[in-house]
Amino acid sequence: MQCTEIKKNLSAYLDHELDLKSAKEIEAHLGSCPGCLQESQQMSRAWELLESARDIEPSPDYVSRFWTKAAAQESVYERLLKGFKVLTGNRRLIPIATTLSLMLIIGSTVLVHQINLQNGLNQLKPDDIEMLQHIDLAEHFDTLKDLGVIRDLDSTQKQGAI
Repeated sequence: MQCTEIKKNLSAYLDHELDLKSAKEIEAHLGSCPGCLQESQQMSRAWELLESARDIEPSPDYVSRFWTKAAAQESVYERLLKGFKVLTGNRRLIPIATTLSLMLIIGSTVLVHQINLQNGLNQLKPDDIEMLQHIDLAEHFDTLKDLGVIRDLDSTQKQGAI
């Protein structure tokens, strides 16, 4: 057995809950592995300390006091229901609550949209950004082509490359 399996079965070994074969395997491992032996000894000492501790007896009326306090406390559901009743009980607060809710919904929708838009822009390559900066030229491409500006630009670029 490996140390991880030994550590998983150590508590059952110390409580004598394992079959004879598994117990012998663990004993053999503990004889050859100082780390597992130390953990076994620490676990044994912890159980001995727990067994030596005295039992704590609750006061005679503990159970009745506990249930009295538990019954007196409001549940979360009851507190939420009271809060809702306060909002709906005063008719003047309904438009305010509705407006605030709509503002929250619209604001979060706009925020999510802005974040998604920003993430999309962050993923653009420099060539794409340059193209977007000159998009107005693309919108008027036919006019520029008719004027011969494109042909002049091509010839200028070719002469610059020579």
